[in-house]
Amino acid sequence: MNDYEYPEKPKRGMRSSRRRAMRGDKLVPGLIMVGLGLIFMLQAFDVFSMDWGKVWPLFILIPGFVLIFSAWREYAQDGDFDRGQAFSGVMAILVGLIFFFDWDWGKVWPLFLIVPGLGMLLGWIGDDDDEDKGSHH
Repeated sequence: MNDYEYPEKPKRGMRSSRRRAMRGDKLVPGLIMVGLGLIFMLQAFDVFSMDWGKVWPLFILIPGFVLIFSAWREYAQDGDFDRGQAFSGVMAILVGLIFFFDWDWGKVWPLFLIVPGLGMLLGWIGDDDDEDKGSHH
């Protein structure tokens, strides 16, 4: 193909799978927004009352789960696992759980050493280039 030719138009099946993938990117955030909107509306109409001391940590937990889900979905589609995205999700979930269960930070702070350490041991954290350099020697 030279510089003046247009790329081949995608086949019908390819376009629909691309549309499904784009819809999938909006599925989780869309469901979260609808769910939160319904919760706020039901509370405004006094259908139920909510203790916000237990709810606000969900604003940390949910993005953490979204990060892990996105990394998993990308791996399922492309075979490419974004370890950084998944690890960020794990750390967000850890922080969210600490706030949700009102754990004592003075007692649970070692988790911020343990979790990354496990990530290193399991290969979740690390530079891919280090593996390549070792194989060339």
